Amino acid sequence: MGKNGYFRLDMRSDGVYLNIIPEEDEGKPVSIKEVTEYLQANKLTDYDLKTLNAATMDKSGSAEVRVSDPVSFFVNETMTLELSADQMKLYARFYPNSEGGTRLKLETIVNDLHYKKVRYGIKEDAIKQFLAERAYCTDYVIAEGTPARAGKDASIEYFFKTKVDMKPKTNEDGSVDFHDLDIVSAVEKGQLLARLTPADPGDPGTDVFGNKVNPPKVNVLKLQFGKNITLSEDQTEIFSEVTGHAMLTGDRVFVSDVYEVAADVDNSTGDIDYPGSVHVQGNVKSGFSVKATGDVVIDGVVEGATVIAGGQIVVRAGIHGMGKGLLSADSNVLCKFIENATVKSETGYVTSDTIIHSHVEAHTEVRVSGRKGNITGGSVRAGQLIEANYLGTEMGARTELEVGSDPVALKKNAELLKEEKQLSEEIEKIKPILATFSQKLQSGVALDEKKKHYVTTLVQQLKSLQTRYKEVVDELRALSAYVSQTGRSKIIVHRTAYPGVAIKIGSASTTLKSKRDYCCYMSDGADVRTEVL
Repeated sequence: MGKNGYFRLDMRSDGVYLNIIPEEDEGKPVSIKEVTEYLQANKLTDYDLKTLNAATMDKSGSAEVRVSDPVSFFVNETMTLELSADQMKLYARFYPNSEGGTRLKLETIVNDLHYKKVRYGIKEDAIKQFLAERAYCTDYVIAEGTPARAGKDASIEYFFKTKVDMKPKTNEDGSVDFHDLDIVSAVEKGQLLARLTPADPGDPGTDVFGNKVNPPKVNVLKLQFGKNITLSEDQTEIFSEVTGHAMLTGDRVFVSDVYEVAADVDNSTGDIDYPGSVHVQGNVKSGFSVKATGDVVIDGVVEGATVIAGGQIVVRAGIHGMGKGLLSADSNVLCKFIENATVKSETGYVTSDTIIHSHVEAHTEVRVSGRKGNITGGSVRAGQLIEANYLGTEMGARTELEVGSDPVALKKNAELLKEEKQLSEEIEKIKPILATFSQKLQSGVALDEKKKHYVTTLVQQLKSLQTRYKEVVDELRALSAYVSQTGRSKIIVHRTAYPGVAIKIGSASTTLKSKRDYCCYMSDGADVRTEVL
């Protein structure tokens, strides 16, 4: 590292002169801005700026410029200070004394720092280094705080399958394998379910004025869980108390026993209503119902029955609805075939080998594949995609398909907009009340205990409303992003779409007049556009 250029005042009988000493090796040159500020501070302003600037740029050797008429004082060695934006470092820059002026001492510099309320991290070694080498126009860090040590957010690791959006395997012939789904997150008694790594809050620091500097806030988590779960003594691990089925809903872990029905759901069992998952090894007979807060897996056939699940529904054979059968799942529905039934997926997809004269609704997708892969008659709706081999029949059976319109999302959007408006109105009612009390306090008006309690309650209420308002706005943004995706919704036909099929994509609609093979239907403004696959 080279030596910076610097300047020195020379007091003579015919005037005051500024000697400019150029930098050495890799050092920085003298700055005209620094020179003029220094002269201004010492009230020496009788100079030609052009001449002074030329002198600062002269690299041939020491340059000299007259900057004032003779004066009756000497200039002492001086120090200027510059504080970093975070108040963690204090830089000192020194300027030499003229002949007859005094030089700085360690005690003088330290006392000056104390006068400026610098209380922490004074680096006497750096000050002594300057006093030994007298390098002017050079930055010395003469005080340095201790930065805060950043902490780390808490994290939770789960030891079971937390994603329920697992699609079934496809056989070589294109059919769906309903016998090897592997979609239930089974757990054993005593099994570790989750481990919490607690948040590290970090350590506070101290700036050069002795002020405490807090580390950034970290995200603190806590293990959330329901019944049938044990918490470790140090509250960092949870274990299953039973052999059953684990689910993650939001950030809460639930474990429930899987209720096994060894044969059919019929007169011998009655209706099933279970707070967990249900496995029916036989059929669900007409007129009966199966309701579960978790998944429902049925090995046989669902007849004119009702099956409702808080998770997924898997029907390995299929549903002969007889016009009254219902499958309604909060998550996905996987069914070998769907005939004369109503099938709904609130948040997931529906997949089947064939759909005949049924009403099917899915939040995301309806996929019909396999050897047949046909949608014949009835209506099918999905938020993003309908995919099948065949649509309709040669006889022109009325078949209605709709994508890009998610009734669940629209309803949720309306509810959020209403809540956003209510929250905004409540917030705006509270703000002027608090502003009035704030003005009273600033003017010296004392509040009695009843009013103080009222103000405290209002402040807490406002914080709660503002927190919920932000959550609602974030939910609306996420919902808006989802709705924008539905604008790219489509219907894919891998084989043939027959005349009489009614297609609706968002606000655009059409009814097929002729047979179309290997095509994809998408929205094109107010029209439905067809592309060849």
